[in-house]
Amino acid sequence: MTRSKLKRMLEKKCGDYQKMYRQYPTLHRDLVLWDDYLQLVETNREKKIHAPKDRARIDVCETYGITAKTFYVIRGRLEYLCEDVRQSSRPMH
Repeated sequence: MTRSKLKRMLEKKCGDYQKMYRQYPTLHRDLVLWDDYLQLVETNREKKIHAPKDRARIDVCETYGITAKTFYVIRGRLEYLCEDVRQSSRPMH
């Protein structure tokens, strides 16, 4: 499942959304947070900021008031649920 499909399912309350909410009560917030993170990564790359992903992670943690550990838990959850997050998190060779 992709992030956009999962987000649509949660917003329209169709499919297995109840099951998802029971298992992951903060899933919608996590998806919004991840979208903000990806947008910041792109902005940082355009501005040629060194270590754009690290800077984006720090900014998201400050904005949402979460720790780095929570950020990585969210990333792990989304990697488990969404193949597009899983693919984008793989290191490039």
